[in-house]
Formats: sequence, structure tokens, C-alpha cells
Amino acid sequence: MSNIEIRNLNKYYGDKQVLHNINWDIDYDNAGIISLMGENGAGKSTLLKILSGILKHNSGEIFVKECSRDYEKWAKENIAYIQAGERGLRLKNTVYDNVLYYGLLKGKNIRCVSDNIRKYSDYLDIKKLLDKRCELLSMGEKKKAQILCGLCCFGKLLILDEPSTGLDIRTIRELQEILRMIHEEQNICTIVASHDIYFLKDLSDSYVFLKQGKIKKIIDHKLSEKEIEKNALIL
Repeated sequence: MSNIEIRNLNKYYGDKQVLHNINWDIDYDNAGIISLMGENGAGKSTLLKILSGILKHNSGEIFVKECSRDYEKWAKENIAYIQAGERGLRLKNTVYDNVLYYGLLKGKNIRCVSDNIRKYSDYLDIKKLLDKRCELLSMGEKKKAQILCGLCCFGKLLILDEPSTGLDIRTIRELQEILRMIHEEQNICTIVASHDIYFLKDLSDSYVFLKQGKIKKIIDHKLSEKEIEKNALIL
């Protein structure tokens, strides 16, 4: 079992505590698609940034069970974090250059990243956009460009923060299909943080419910839309 283990993790911004004693095991080889659910301000983005090695926690532990290396270094090499909206993209640069830049930041071999661009641009039906500046893309195309960045950098875990924000219904459905395809064909564990029940229905294999910085419930099987809504409302 390949686990990321989080133990009694706490995070403060100044005097305000935003995460409280978080305990969570992620078996990234077998977890499939995980939904991290919670209202705006519940602490989802903060938790994901810590998980991605972008943000430091104040107390507690986070580590990979079978790896003795520093967690932040491991996370940089193995986790792709896709921010909400268009954040993370250099809008004046092309899609191709954005992916190369992301690969450099992750310390990857650029030749291998280039090979993956050819492979995954077809996979995501984005090949025709590679030479286009990101500022000229639609919201859905920008989201595809962000996902291409993650797929091209050999991650064990793909994290998307509020991926449906700003997308129309047709693009949301297309994104759902892309995420299912990534899981089924590439076997990459994906965590999707959202409060959008419509987007998450029929997508997830398990659910983590977060409220006011605390994990209130973890459910390790699929739920119907009504069951998701019921669990979200009773927390």
C-alpha cells in the first residue's frame, strides 16, 4: 500500500487556526478519484496546498510511508496541483511553453516533458492549441492546459482545486469525462476539491467532508447525488 499519511496536522494564519488536527491516509495507487468537499472557507485549498508541498503546516506530520525523503521534496516530484480558475498559467505564453515551464519548476527532464506533450495533447484533444497564447483561450481550454501541465510531469497524484469554477455545463461534462479517462486509462489518483455537487456526482470513488477546518467524515465508496447532498448538509 502506497500511503501519504497525515497525522494531527494543524495550520494557522497568524492567530487564526484554519486546520484542526487533520488525520487522513491517501493510498495513491488505489484510491481512484477522491472528492474533498466543504463550503467556501472550510480549509480545502489550504489542506491541498500543504499536501502538494506548497505550504508549510504549523504542527503535526505529513509523510509518505515507504519513503524516507523530505516530504516537500517528494511532493514536488510526484504531485501536480492545479489551482482554481486560470491561476498558475503564464497567460502571455503559449500552452506548450507553459507545460515546459511547469516541468522545469518540477525538476523534470525537458525532453521527457516534450515527449509527454505530444502524447497527452492528443489524449486531451488540445494539440491544435499548443502554439496559442493562454490569454486567448476559453476557460475550458485553460483548464485543459492546466491538466496537460500536470499529466506531462509524471505525477502519482493529480489535485484539482475547484475545477468547475467559471465553466459552462457542456465544458463541465467534458471535464468530468477527462477526469474519468485519466483514472481509467492512466491509473493516476485524483483529488478534486469542490462544493459543486452537480460536478462531483457520478465522478468520485470516495469522499472527504471538511467543515471549519476539520475532517468530519470519510466515505470510501460511491454515493448518489442525494446521498452526497445529505452528507454535506448534516455536517
